[in-house]
Formats: sequence, structure tokens, C-alpha cells
Amino acid sequence: MNHAGPTPKRWTRDEWYRLAELVFFSEGCHTELIEGEILVMSARGPHHARSIMLGNSVLHEIFRSTHFVRVHLPLTVDDTTEPEPDFAVVPRDEALALTDQHPSRACLVLEVSDSSLGYDRNEKASLYARAGVPEYGVLNLRKLCLELHRDPYRDGEVRFGWAYASTTILGADAEFTPLAAGGKSVRVGDFF
Repeated sequence: MNHAGPTPKRWTRDEWYRLAELVFFSEGCHTELIEGEILVMSARGPHHARSIMLGNSVLHEIFRSTHFVRVHLPLTVDDTTEPEPDFAVVPRDEALALTDQHPSRACLVLEVSDSSLGYDRNEKASLYARAGVPEYGVLNLRKLCLELHRDPYRDGEVRFGWAYASTTILGADAEFTPLAAGGKSVRVGDFF
């Protein structure tokens, strides 16, 4: 007989999809599956929505011939983790592949952040580093800057065991040149 006490239920992607099919979540409820936990994400306010609209236009202009810009769509990390980043720039072959799961590779992930700033800086950064995303950015709505993370590496001190070796803060007037953009740049302020 096991006397260990109660333990949390960890969900798989298949179980999470099934819950959605059964309309377990209320309409408009934005959830993400992170390490088997179903997280209810905060509502997207008007400033967040504006950054999504502007960012989609900016990223599409830079990447349209080589990548797809996925907005609020899942990125499969593993069987128990599938975040829905605000932006995931995915190679065209990966995005167009006919498979039974969402893309698992992205060359750039961006999160627009206000109320979730601490989570996006720490847990999400570790999660995307673990997924092998070479470049991750937090579009900070509080300070109108881009917190750019590059060079993922193993780090046993953080929640998901990975971190980024390089972090650069770029103000609204600075230029941002994504690694996979073939030298094309954009002004950070164009996201806000």
C-alpha cells in the first residue's frame, strides 16, 4: 500500500487536447501546457494587442520569403509542454510539414509582456532555451524595450535546466537584427 499522500496530476498534450475537445475550458480562456501543468494565462489588454498587430507586420516583412510567423499558435517542446508564444518564427519546411503535431523548431520566439514579465524573463526563457530556440525576446511593455536572449546552454540552477548565456536590453530607438533574418533589421520601437 502506498502512503505517500496526494500528488498532482500531470497532463500530456493528448489529454490536454481531449479536455479542450470536451469544452472543459470556458470560452476565451487561454491556457498553455507547461511541464504537465495547465496554466491559465492572463488576458491580453489593448497594448498587448497593439504589439501583436505591429509585430506581426514587422516580422512578416523580414521573414516572409524564408519563414512563417506563427502568432498565438502552439510550439511543441515535448509530450507535456506546448506553450503558445506571441510570436514564433518557424522555418517554412517545418511549418508546412504535414504531421500530427505542431512545429517543434523555431529560430526566434518573442513574448509580449506586461503582467507576466517575471514569468517570461525566467520560466519562459528557460523553457525556450531547453527547446533549443537560439534567440528569445521579451517585448517589455512596461519599459518599451526588447530583452533579447541568445546562446542557450544547460544550467541546473533554473527551473527547466536551461538558460541563455547572452542577454541584451535594446531600447525603442535601437535596431534589432534577428539571427535568421539574413541581415535585415527592424527598429525595436516598431513593435510598440
